[in-house]
Amino acid sequence: MAKDKPNVKKIIHLMFAQTKEFIFFCCTSLLLVCFEIATLLLLKGFVDEVVILNNYSRVSYYVVPLLFTFIFAFGLFILHERNKSDIVSKVSKELSKNVYNSILNAEINIFENNDYSRSVKKAMRNSEFIGNEYIGKNVLTFIEYVAFLVGSVIMSLIVQPIFGLVTLIILPFYGTATKALSLFVTKMNNNYSNALENNNKEIINTFENIKNIKLLNGLQYQKDEFDELNKNYSKALNQRNSLKILNSTALTCLFIGVIYAIIIGIGGIVNQDINITAGTYILFSLLVPTLVFLVHKLVHLKLGSSFIEVQLRDLEKLIDLRSELKSESITNFDELHTIKFKDVVITEQKVDIINKISFELKKGEKLGIYCTDQKVKNLIFDLMTRLHKPDEGSISINNCDLTKISPEYLRSIIASVHQDSNVFSDTIIKNICYPLDFDEYKFNDALYRSGLKNEISSLENKEYTKISSLDHNDFNRRVVYANAIYKDAKIYLINESSMNLNVALETLMINEIYKLKNKTVIIETDKPYLLNKCDKILIVEEGAPIEFGRTDELLKLKTSRFNKLIKGVGSRKSKVS
Repeated sequence: MAKDKPNVKKIIHLMFAQTKEFIFFCCTSLLLVCFEIATLLLLKGFVDEVVILNNYSRVSYYVVPLLFTFIFAFGLFILHERNKSDIVSKVSKELSKNVYNSILNAEINIFENNDYSRSVKKAMRNSEFIGNEYIGKNVLTFIEYVAFLVGSVIMSLIVQPIFGLVTLIILPFYGTATKALSLFVTKMNNNYSNALENNNKEIINTFENIKNIKLLNGLQYQKDEFDELNKNYSKALNQRNSLKILNSTALTCLFIGVIYAIIIGIGGIVNQDINITAGTYILFSLLVPTLVFLVHKLVHLKLGSSFIEVQLRDLEKLIDLRSELKSESITNFDELHTIKFKDVVITEQKVDIINKISFELKKGEKLGIYCTDQKVKNLIFDLMTRLHKPDEGSISINNCDLTKISPEYLRSIIASVHQDSNVFSDTIIKNICYPLDFDEYKFNDALYRSGLKNEISSLENKEYTKISSLDHNDFNRRVVYANAIYKDAKIYLINESSMNLNVALETLMINEIYKLKNKTVIIETDKPYLLNKCDKILIVEEGAPIEFGRTDELLKLKTSRFNKLIKGVGSRKSKVS
């Protein structure tokens, strides 16, 4: 199955995939630029016509449009930011979805010795970081800044071509200088960090050898050495701080001043031939710092893959997990004919936990596996449901190896009750039907067989009662059985049937499973009295099969282990009575 790794191109593609939202974002960005330019032009006109010419009758012609511009810009800004947030959240959601699906489809034993819950939480945080910090605060912000920069430069060239050209020529020089200075500041930061680390190492080394230093009368020498280290440290610190100040404010102010000086100088020269209004000077006095600071921000945006390299690598590890889904998997059996385990072995740390277990079941037969080792029972359960693969031997259905059957299809034909079966904190009806659609006949049949019908009828909200509002462990366990019965599967797999049930309820549940027609049943238990109605018996001790045969034949054979187990149960019951 092909997987999409979340590289930078893929992430940008995810952003573009939000077509409607992205087009709306671009349109609102352009409209906001238009409103900002309109504000500057209205202010220019106000200064030229009202302030300079004292034409106060024209005040309303500028104030009213200015007021509406601010109101519309405010509303548009809210819509713009909300849409931007939608794009960011959808990118994060898509990344999270890819990781989540990969984990759901991964082979379960990959996680057995790993803290996968911590990995998943980290992946969700990484998805949020990529969405918010990279897409939201860098990529989309870059588009906003570029739109404003281009719009403002075009407007400045139209209003006063000479001033606009001066600004356009100087801005790239400022951007280049700022970028170079930023790289140099990074280098100085590294020098400072190295100097600090050397200082710390020298101090630690001095105190580790203090006894030897004192014996060799080296105290003054060490003090002189430390003073020299401090000089290097102070020099690196001063260089770093000076460059940070230069990079943050000084260089920006210098370029703003240069542009101002050139504009004023040129304005004074050409003013004799071209009438440059006061409003034009006011417009450029506001526009120039804005554009310079905008270029400063553009230069410092993090658009490269290095900004999210760690997050991408962590996400790719989870998305690359080996999937249990194979494209060539079998997804349908018309009929279930046989289930076979043949010399199945599972080894842990060179010890056979399961050692050559073999059995064969035909359609409609019931197999009872008697085993007192819960770990072995859990492993047999996991093998049958493809949560675990055998190290040796084979497991097949209809002579088709289990590894060639789609796990999703396999689990759709198996209804299971196991030690860790839990109910969801949802309604009774949702728990019984999960994950299938509601079917009234099957639902009522499941209620009747699990003995829940009368109890649910007495509840105020009936089957729509929240499971979490009930505090009955035996009720919850019977809901698990009801879910298995509702599934109406071809195979029923029961492991540790007595969980939270007394003997009477446990026997009732198992008998209801036995009554199901044309179902192949496998029951794992350490209670031999539950296996009397099985067609075949397999006894497992220390992970190895010690007895396998038909139930009636084993009960007739006095030397059989199963016969002795059943008699042992009978004698204990008679003693109790």
